[in-house]
Amino acid sequence: MKIIASGNQNEHVTNSDQSNENNKECPNVLKYMTYGHWKPRIVSREEVQKMDAFLLRARSQHFLPANLQRRDGKCGNVSFEDIRLKWFRPLCHPKGPTPCCYNNVCANKSIEDCVCKDCYDMRTSINAEHADWIPNHKYCQVPSRTAHELCDFVKGSKIFFMGDSFIRHIYLAFILLLKDNLFDGAIRPGTYKGLHDSCTGLDMFTEKQCRSLLDQFSTLCNSTVYLYFNEFASTKHGTQIQQVMNTHARDPKAYFIVGTGLHDGFKITRTWNKILSPVLNFWKTQGVDTSKFLWHAMHAPGLLKTPFKPSQHRHNVIKYNKAMKKLLTEYNVPIFETFNLTDGVNSFDGPHYGQGVNLLKAKIILEFFREQRSNKTL
Repeated sequence: MKIIASGNQNEHVTNSDQSNENNKECPNVLKYMTYGHWKPRIVSREEVQKMDAFLLRARSQHFLPANLQRRDGKCGNVSFEDIRLKWFRPLCHPKGPTPCCYNNVCANKSIEDCVCKDCYDMRTSINAEHADWIPNHKYCQVPSRTAHELCDFVKGSKIFFMGDSFIRHIYLAFILLLKDNLFDGAIRPGTYKGLHDSCTGLDMFTEKQCRSLLDQFSTLCNSTVYLYFNEFASTKHGTQIQQVMNTHARDPKAYFIVGTGLHDGFKITRTWNKILSPVLNFWKTQGVDTSKFLWHAMHAPGLLKTPFKPSQHRHNVIKYNKAMKKLLTEYNVPIFETFNLTDGVNSFDGPHYGQGVNLLKAKIILEFFREQRSNKTL
């Protein structure tokens, strides 16, 4: 698994976009800010220990062993012996004596030698919290912004977040950034101290008890920004998604961030017929501007993702994203592509990423809002 995603990402940078050297504005946030690589930073021993402790806590919630290994040393395209771990891939302890999963067995091989069709190596995974995201386009670096600036980008907006846990994490990151509080900004007021203290910082993004502390409605930026979250994780909630989007479609303050697919096995036709097509065709009859709708494309699965769920394999995610992009582009729906910026990043449980990835996602979306507002389309 490479830290820098494969493929010639420079193909996304056209001559016309970089022809004017005097124009130092990013020509297209969604097109260019999402393609690049992670550059690891030099971190302290304390930072490493803090991350290791978080990963241990997050994974132990799912009963994963601390070393991520089976007792017999088998790994890769096998399952754990414990039925509770059926959703996870056994790997090899990156700091242990046999860190390379080589042909389904943990082996004592260097990173350079841990290369084969079915090789998995946690040593090459990068913690986004310990790295900087470097977009390929020199004018599309992600700026450092104050909460006041970010609030200005979305002032007067009602933003509806609808979808699965990936969307919930972006909603959470929005709250943290707009409140300028990465420690406990998304924890519901009044939460008793013991639970509060176990869900601060990195732990707010875990998938067990801490998600219950997140309010589904938030008023931010001196009551000028309203965020709404509905965990409509699959097409079973298609009618509810349609209702929200169609009810608020003509509200000039409303904006929609939507993403789903995982819980339906990335069934292209199902997502299109049950959610997207009904909404977009209704909007077309009403003359609604589709720039109000941002589609969150699926991110890359992590190494811990089970090999026994073929519908959620890497190649199927890529296929789903490609099909959704083709369909949505016909309706001029903006697409937030997240595969490149998650490929090679350390996932704490296989499908989910932590604070580093989700803060980056939220920052890019907020830059997109800034761009839309400057173009007077938001």
